[in-house]
Amino acid sequence: MSLKLAEMWVTSAFNGLHSARDAMNLFEKAAAEGVEATLMAAPELMNNGKCCLVHWTGHELVVLELHSWQQRALGINANTMIQELEPPANPRELPPIQHVDLVDVRVENAQHHDVHQRMTGVFRYETRDPMRGPASQCALRVKYFHPQRQRRVTGFSHIHLAAPGGELPFSYDPLFTAQNPDPWRGPVVLFFQLVAAQSWKVLTTSQRISNVLARVIEVA
Repeated sequence: MSLKLAEMWVTSAFNGLHSARDAMNLFEKAAAEGVEATLMAAPELMNNGKCCLVHWTGHELVVLELHSWQQRALGINANTMIQELEPPANPRELPPIQHVDLVDVRVENAQHHDVHQRMTGVFRYETRDPMRGPASQCALRVKYFHPQRQRRVTGFSHIHLAAPGGELPFSYDPLFTAQNPDPWRGPVVLFFQLVAAQSWKVLTTSQRISNVLARVIEVA
């Protein structure tokens, strides 16, 4: 998705020039730095009157409407916008090539996820080239997002994809760890995406091979 298309969405979604300009400035800065960006806008700023979360990857825009109780729990005050730029990936990622459509993600116990338990569920995918098939060294990556927490948590569930598609389980380590002794509570946004790498045994360059799907879970 180009910046021009992002600008078209921003123009149609926001009801004020100031908030639209603020949103577009974030996406332009993210594009210039080659990083991803997330914004959360209060209902008063939106034409549809709903709290909105938008995640910009540089190639697509993921839009998620939030309930009023989720807005309050995430700390989004009336008439405000929360913006966040992700730091550059280390090592840098290869340019994305979308070989696979990530069709659906379902998280088990999404309404009451225990931080001491593994996060499990299933996802559905479809390959775009049934004859070629996607790379075998793949993982379903999840990025946890909460606007009030600076600690970034990313998980990988390693899987083997086969053409033309199907449904596979995923599993991630518990949120509670020695490195993350005080995980978030309440609603947490999850960004799922399929990524590939030459090897997962050493720190190596990865490549995004699917679209992004966003989900919200309740962490207890």
